[in-house]
Amino acid sequence: MQTRKKNHKDLSVVLSEIPSVDELMARDESAALSYTSPSAGKTVELTVFRYSGEDILNKTNVHPKNKRIQKYLTPKSLARLIKSLQKSNQVSPALGRIEDDGSVTAIYGSRRRMGCYFGEAEYVILASKDLTDDIAEEISDAENISESISLIERGYTWLAINQKEGLSSRDISEQFEESKVSHTIIAAGIAGAKLPDEIIMLYPSINSIGRSTISKLSTACKHKTEEEILSYVQAELAEITTNLWDAFADDNEKVVTELSGKLSDAISAFSTPKITKAPNKLPKTNKELAKGVNAKVNDKGRLEYITFDDSISKAKLTKLQDFLKDL
Repeated sequence: MQTRKKNHKDLSVVLSEIPSVDELMARDESAALSYTSPSAGKTVELTVFRYSGEDILNKTNVHPKNKRIQKYLTPKSLARLIKSLQKSNQVSPALGRIEDDGSVTAIYGSRRRMGCYFGEAEYVILASKDLTDDIAEEISDAENISESISLIERGYTWLAINQKEGLSSRDISEQFEESKVSHTIIAAGIAGAKLPDEIIMLYPSINSIGRSTISKLSTACKHKTEEEILSYVQAELAEITTNLWDAFADDNEKVVTELSGKLSDAISAFSTPKITKAPNKLPKTNKELAKGVNAKVNDKGRLEYITFDDSISKAKLTKLQDFLKDL
């Protein structure tokens, strides 16, 4: 199976030349800019669109090739972006396609879209009728070089391939990632995509949920229900989660990393089954055969049972039983 190679270097240069919002604001509404696709060799004309309030949701949508998982774009997860938008407005425009009904589909800039909506800021987007799905994908991929897609979001793509093609993580690595992404990372991403949404949303940034956290949360979900975990977090970890979200809003990466780890460890400790040693209810033995091995012998000299101070493996126990049978 062949996969299309993307010219990230060329795209990043072209996209960096797109004017800032301040420059666009000085232009006429109908003023057009040009964008040339490196792979398709096609030039498209881009027009400036501006939306505010409910029009952001009603008159724009997000292209399916955009790899941002939209349900994770909440007021809390976008807190830092919203604060920036409210302070400095939108720094660079989003890019989209004009649909037949007049709406605009965002190819990249979906975080800015929801950030502007929640922050009550104006959403500025360049759009054209001529953007094909292939060009939309290459632009979205190029934009994600500087604004990386999280492991869980990538996991959604790999999970879809796994379910549609029936391929293992190793096959996905070879056929879709040119072996540049290890199968263990792909497996972790798929596991992350399977986590319950409410568990993922305990963390302010989906990008902060790495392989280790995914492993802990996946194991936790095997032993406890989503409701049990959420109830525990709400009842016992309120201080950690509150401080975590506050640190995220304050852009304190060091504290975010520290508290995210504490949250994951606490959930893991709560969910992991506790293995307790069964009490030995047998009566005390009256004969020590060897260190840590005792036997009960009745008044006729008949062996009634043997006890061990430490646990014994099943294999050793079987050998001992066979030995005793042959006596």
